[in-house]
Parts: sequence; C-alpha cells; structure tokens
Amino acid sequence: MKEDIYDIIARSLTGERSPKNGDLEEWINQKPVNKTIFNSLKWHWLKTNEIPQTSKERTFQRISVRIESKETLLHPDKNQRPFWEYFGKVAAVLLVAIGLVWTVFYQGEPDVRVSSTRIVKKTTSKGQKTTFTLGDGTIVKLNADSKIEFPSKFDSGKREVFLEGEAFFEVTRDVDRPFVVYSGEIETTVLGTSFNVEAYPEQDKIKVALVSGKVEVRGTLHNANGGDAGITKRAILKPNEMATFLKGQNKITRKRFELEEITGWKDGVLVLKNANLEQIRKQLENWYGVNISYSNSRYEEGDITANYYNEPLENVLKSLGYTLRFEYSITGKDVEIKFLNLKNESI
Repeated sequence: MKEDIYDIIARSLTGERSPKNGDLEEWINQKPVNKTIFNSLKWHWLKTNEIPQTSKERTFQRISVRIESKETLLHPDKNQRPFWEYFGKVAAVLLVAIGLVWTVFYQGEPDVRVSSTRIVKKTTSKGQKTTFTLGDGTIVKLNADSKIEFPSKFDSGKREVFLEGEAFFEVTRDVDRPFVVYSGEIETTVLGTSFNVEAYPEQDKIKVALVSGKVEVRGTLHNANGGDAGITKRAILKPNEMATFLKGQNKITRKRFELEEITGWKDGVLVLKNANLEQIRKQLENWYGVNISYSNSRYEEGDITANYYNEPLENVLKSLGYTLRFEYSITGKDVEIKFLNLKNESI
C-alpha cells in the first residue's frame, strides 16, 4: 500500500469515492507524521482556488519543504522509498485535478460541478479584536495579533480551522462532524462546546482552556533535533480545566483555572496576574496597539495583580503608575515610562 497511498490521497482530496478509503484512514492513524502529511496536502488543496495556475506546482512543492523543515520525513524507515518519489506522484495527480477545476471555473463546462469552497482568512493586529460566525454557526472571538484560516463552507467529515494566536470558540454541536482546531503542535477536537486556545508562535506554551462541554487535546512531541518523535500526548478536559503544552519540555500539564483570568479578554477585561513589568508591557502593547519603552525598572519579579474593565490606556497607566511609582508620556502610539526614586525624582 505504501506505493499507491499518495494516489489514494489524491483521489480522496478530489472527492472520488474509493473502496480504498479505509486504507487511507488506516495509514493516517499509523503515526503522527502521516496525519501531518495528509493535513498539509488537504489544506493546500483547498487553497488552490486562490492560487494562480502558474504557481500551483510550487505550492505543492512548498508542502514538502514545510514538512521536511520540521524533520518529520528526514529519517524514513530504511525500506521505505523517499517521500519525494511519492510526492512527485501525488503532485502530478493533484495538478491534473487542479487543472480540471481551473478549466471548468474559467471555461464554464456545464457538465462538471465545481466546489465553491474557498479559504477564509481573518487577522487582527495589536490593539484589535473581532467576532464572527463560521458557516456551521460556530461563534469565534479572535484576540489581538492573531490569525485564523477556515473553509467558507464545511463539507462532510471534520470541521477544521487553523489558528495562530488566541481565540475563543462557541462551537455548534454536530456529532457527525467533529470541530478541530490546529494550533502549532496542538490539535483540539470537540463536538460542541466553548473553549479558549492561546497559541502565539513566540511563546513557549500553548494553552487550551475548557469552559463548557468536553474536548480532547493532542500534542505531538519532538526529538532533540526538532523532528517528530512519533509520540502523541493526549488529554481529555472537563469544564474549568486547562491543558498547557510545554514546547521545550515536550509534555502536557493539566490544572483548574479562573474563568476571568483566561477568557476575560473577550469581554473587555484586562487581567494582570502576578505580572512583572515586562509581562505588563507585552500585555498593554498587545491590548492597546502601542509601543512602550522604559528604563531603570525596580520590578523584575511578578508582583502585580489587577483587573481593568474596558478602561482606556491612560487610566490603566495612571493606576499602575501610582502603584509602581512611575510617570509616563504618550505620543501617538509611543508610550515612555520613567520610574521615580523614593524622593519622587525621576531616575
């Protein structure tokens, strides 16, 4: 089956019914890297409606490059043929199918039905949040400096979205179509529930916090070289539980959480919990879309806890300035903080 698995993938992505679909499902479940390959091919296949004809082949080449950059395929079994041999085969099949879709879309062939599915991208910059509804009725609240991608219409099977940053989901229940959020190394699967995912690329943690319902969280572990170690950590969460995937330590921890601390952002609540100055600076920059500079800080340890309810930046700075003993100035999007000594003189 190894030699024709990519042909089976190609037929699956183009919607062809095949008695070998069971073989495909078995292959996907054999090891995490197979799921990575399939999800990458599927996602880029959905994107082809947005890609110019001349760059479609390069798109599929980038799939392989992206996978190999994670070293998921650099160490195949000694009896297994190189991925590029398989990839060339499936790319050829997919390109033929893409060409057919492209021709039908622009030439208007009456006897062939073309999928209207397209990829929707939503992004927010620092200081910006947005709320929208997916095609299945699921409500998504996207936090600042975040990006999410999803198909305009969910077909049969899984409802899949790809998140970078932070979002809160109120998922419409559908027992026949699980809702899956891919966020870095974490895969979160639900049927109908509300939960929060925080997965900023620059952070060393990915957090999934369950508010209601039930979710399964899976994290793929990596070896010392950054490649796929073939091990998947799994956690089933109950309401008010949060799973934290520690990238550097290759493990998932689970604990209870305070609702407002994790999800308050979606209701306009800025929560500082045992925060040091650098953590406060990052939160304020992301929340208000500003750049903050300071020097001579005496507050390196986490010692500030406060909640601000829909407060403008100046009110927050006044409050923090009183507690931490600093003055500030705001010029456009730039904020400068100057700390005071015990005699209230600038230092």
